[in-house]
Amino acid sequence: MTPSVATPATPPWRQCHASTVLEGTDGDLLLAFFAGTREGANDNAIHLVRGTARHPATDEAAASESCWSWSEPTSLTYVVDAHWNPVLARSPRGRLTLFYKRGSPISQWQTWRMTSQDDGRTWSPAEELVPGDRGGRGPVKNPPLVLPSGRWVAGASTETGGSGDAPPTWDCFADISDDDGVTWSRSANITIDHAAVMGPGVIQPTVWAGPEGLIFLMRSSTGQAWRAVSTDDGATWSPAEETSLPNNNSGLCAARLPDGRVVCAHNTSVLPWGPRNELAISVSTDEGRTWTRASVLDVLPTPTSTITPGDGGVETDGEGELSYPTVIVRSDDIIVSYTRERRAIAVASVAMTTLD
Repeated sequence: MTPSVATPATPPWRQCHASTVLEGTDGDLLLAFFAGTREGANDNAIHLVRGTARHPATDEAAASESCWSWSEPTSLTYVVDAHWNPVLARSPRGRLTLFYKRGSPISQWQTWRMTSQDDGRTWSPAEELVPGDRGGRGPVKNPPLVLPSGRWVAGASTETGGSGDAPPTWDCFADISDDDGVTWSRSANITIDHAAVMGPGVIQPTVWAGPEGLIFLMRSSTGQAWRAVSTDDGATWSPAEETSLPNNNSGLCAARLPDGRVVCAHNTSVLPWGPRNELAISVSTDEGRTWTRASVLDVLPTPTSTITPGDGGVETDGEGELSYPTVIVRSDDIIVSYTRERRAIAVASVAMTTLD
């Protein structure tokens, strides 16, 4: 499949990363990401582009072109500070919320938000999600789930340590709102035996609802994704358990399909901080315990450079990197946005028929 590149061919930034995508009320795609010199730099800002679907291709040449026409990026933040991980979400009442992290290091960042009443054309002034918080509240990478009751459940995480001699420790929790995303209360951390786990732990949950309750699927430092279950709408969670899904300590995103299966976009390496040069789609029929590879979304040659993690953000030249997917489900396809070598944000449409 040929991805559509949503960012300019000659962008004004050196690196971009961590996209979030949402379908507009008119069928357009809204896509946000951060961009600047590098991850963690104080010249990073949150940018938004809008993708309009082109008419179906009528010949082979047209079929190779992008199926969306993308607007020029609009900067949504102007404060000189590190900006990270935007997340777009829609209220049942139609209001859009853009969540994002601000500040450095990661262990001390804050969550900010702005809202839009006109499908992303204009935005409210930014405000802290939980005033005074340090470490991160609300959705950390993936969209929150809005339950039939109106409750919002967001996959949240903290990353402590990682500076100087302090070893990093990662933990996940649920952040919950019962007033349409205005105020938030957090669950306890999901139990994980840090003494027995290789690396710092788990972060950046993606969430869906199923017969067992709410499921978190979490990025980890062990080479596999982990899961946890809540039977009380996010208030409490089972201890984390490892799944069969490969995870090389890179972001992932999952969603429930209309037929009840769960689909996940993820990297395929099992080496912690291993290469991110292959991005795949996998499907689960048992609520995320086991996974079957359905297709390879994109692949690049194995990079010769490495990723250097730290509390100030990842240092990388982006070579061979395909990462940080976000997934949304439509009637006959899924849309996946992702980072492509830190130079561009790509968007792919995956037909439901290819997931059988």
